[in-house]
Amino acid sequence: MKIPHGFYVRIKKILKPFRAFIFKPPFTNDAFNKQIAEEHKVTPPFYPDSLEKYITRISFEISNMCNYTHIHKKCPVSRYTDKKKLETSIVYKVLDELALYNFCGEIDFHRYNEPMIDTRLFEFIEYTNKVLPNAKISILTNGSLLNQEVIEKFEKYKLWHIIVSSYTFKEHERLIKLKTTIPYKVYYSRLDDREDIYNRKEINSKLPCYATIRDITVNCYGDISICCLDWQNRFVFGNVSSLSLKEILNSKQFLEVHHELFHGKRTLGICKRCDWQR
Repeated sequence: MKIPHGFYVRIKKILKPFRAFIFKPPFTNDAFNKQIAEEHKVTPPFYPDSLEKYITRISFEISNMCNYTHIHKKCPVSRYTDKKKLETSIVYKVLDELALYNFCGEIDFHRYNEPMIDTRLFEFIEYTNKVLPNAKISILTNGSLLNQEVIEKFEKYKLWHIIVSSYTFKEHERLIKLKTTIPYKVYYSRLDDREDIYNRKEINSKLPCYATIRDITVNCYGDISICCLDWQNRFVFGNVSSLSLKEILNSKQFLEVHHELFHGKRTLGICKRCDWQR
């Protein structure tokens, strides 16, 4: 049966008001995209003597809590029953150590948590600005607590950018109207099935992965795990409450995994099921 051309015309008219909501991809701003790409285009070193000096990004999971778990059902944080905050002293300890290496990469205060529900966030930002003046602080938030007053508070500090994942059309419209001098992007949240990463069929990708220095995560217990996808913290290399970042990243186990992933050899169970290339 041939569908009349007029049918498609009518459908396009119906969908037109919703095109931005349905089809608009994240990070459509070319300048914003270029800024991100520049930070990740350099191939990291293969097997350096001091791996801690080559980190490009480190994320602090300052808590394992989010105020949108009832909306974001596919987010791993909705699976957590033991609510936990990362100890303040651990955050300061790692930031102080990074200062020894003149760290100028990216600092995040999230993994799957909502950073803005933690009252310590501005305290952490202020301290980062103090000890790591060249670091690039990134804020990723669901925007529920973001308004013009909070934006202006952020502007008192040195931030690299603010990225907001909106969950409803109404919220998106509210958030894109906020004004700031900080690079700022709002996009529609896209849910995936990463919480099932451990149960996926092995795909044994041969692509190299640099997550060992591009996706360092300090979880809310102080553990360094393989990457952000390891939300159950099954592959942990050490805890920064008892060891230094340098000791963990230069341990035999960590360097072996770094060496393997650099060459596209994915031996850990979670890596066998992943084709991401950080």
